[in-house]
Amino acid sequence: MEKNKENNLLYILKSFGPSFILTATYIGAGSVVTSSTAGALFGYKLLWWIAILSAINGIWQYSINKFTIQTGKPMMTAIRERYPKLLAVIGGILGLITIVVFGIGNFMASGMALNIIFPGLAIKTGGIIATIFCILVIILKGFYKKIEKGMMACIALMVVFFIVVYIIIGGSPAGETVSGLVPSMPAGSQAVMLSLLGTTVSFGPMIYGSTFVREKGWQEKDIEKKGLLADALAGPIAYFIIIGIILCVGAALFAGNPPTSGLAIANGLVEALNGSAAIRVIFGIAFLGATISSLIGAPTWGVGIFYQGIGKESSMDTWVPKIIMIAAMVFASIMGLTVGGIPTQILMIAQWSGIITTPLLGVLAIMALRDKKLRESRKLTSIPTWIILILLWALLMYVAINNLIGLIG
Repeated sequence: MEKNKENNLLYILKSFGPSFILTATYIGAGSVVTSSTAGALFGYKLLWWIAILSAINGIWQYSINKFTIQTGKPMMTAIRERYPKLLAVIGGILGLITIVVFGIGNFMASGMALNIIFPGLAIKTGGIIATIFCILVIILKGFYKKIEKGMMACIALMVVFFIVVYIIIGGSPAGETVSGLVPSMPAGSQAVMLSLLGTTVSFGPMIYGSTFVREKGWQEKDIEKKGLLADALAGPIAYFIIIGIILCVGAALFAGNPPTSGLAIANGLVEALNGSAAIRVIFGIAFLGATISSLIGAPTWGVGIFYQGIGKESSMDTWVPKIIMIAAMVFASIMGLTVGGIPTQILMIAQWSGIITTPLLGVLAIMALRDKKLRESRKLTSIPTWIILILLWALLMYVAINNLIGLIG
């Protein structure tokens, strides 16, 4: 009996992968700065929003990945084969445009992370170094295995660092933390909520994430053994822990004075922790992990759904998508080197651009999940589940439209 339990636990741990890759992609420089800003401006009052976004992410990931296991097709490939090809092409192009914008922000942010570790290094020079490193990783064989292990390492690094910082600063008031899980929309919170929405629930990464299922080698037995479910739960839970703790740290250290960049967070941590230079370096490493994960992750899914959208099937070790990924990274780097403005502004543009893909790809995913011809008599999702998916998509659209109206008005 004990041996069976150990084998089951080992199986569950080995199941982790696709969800963690997406989680690491979501936790980039933008989400670190935005969640710190959320805590600084609104205390713990938006913890509930992070919890809901994490749950939505998990439900969607599980449904889409289960679809791929049971049909044998990545979601974007199935959409192109079943519906007008133009819709898939448009979705792929939107995804590609989105990652180019994300790439500009990630280029600047990775340079800033290296600048935090090495203060004498120029931000743009740091961006070039980080980009070259990511290109070398992409070129290597066995890309999926490397990215899976690398992303899980990045997440572990961020979890450990922010938990340690959270403990050092004395945690947060239990009553305020619990009350933050009760839904409320503080005045002026629209921009922050919209930014968190854009970085947490983006249909582009989730739809391409179904390709990771194939690379992982999952089969229907993994659904029955709950490996798929374990992975779909673990990633969003890790996201909630990391972003929730960053929000709490922001509330404790930056109350009323939100940080404008990763560098500002590093300086605030150094000041709060008695001027320790080591904490700056440690944060820089954790921040670099977040930026590198997004620098690699964003072009992976963006180019992936573009390639599938135009009807090309490939694995993550196929050279043409790799060349397109590298070209997108080089283009974003050139834009980063020539564009003016504060890095935070570029990051905000990148976050907002993630919402571009939500309406179209969300509708196409719902259609595919309920399509009888694609299901081939298999029960992909129960009626309550697909109704929940529609309601969750509608909630995202409602919040996004309302927040945009509030910001424009």
